Amino acid sequence: MPKPAKTPFKAALLLAAPTPDQIAQSRARAGLSQSAMASVLGLSGASRIGEYEIGKHQMPAALWSLWLLMCKQHPLST
Repeated sequence: MPKPAKTPFKAALLLAAPTPDQIAQSRARAGLSQSAMASVLGLSGASRIGEYEIGKHQMPAALWSLWLLMCKQHPLST
């Protein structure tokens, strides 16, 4: 079965994976701890957010986009 064509909306919705600084700054703007951010995203603990923020692991682009939408920081949220 062929893949569906990428729509302009989907392209605008899914942002590039963030840098560690972008994650930390976004979380701070949301006023949440690493533990609270992990909980909002359905992650098992704050350690994964910490790993994203120090660059040990790359946050997936889809998770980043979801986070930004949830905390009203996504460019399409305005």
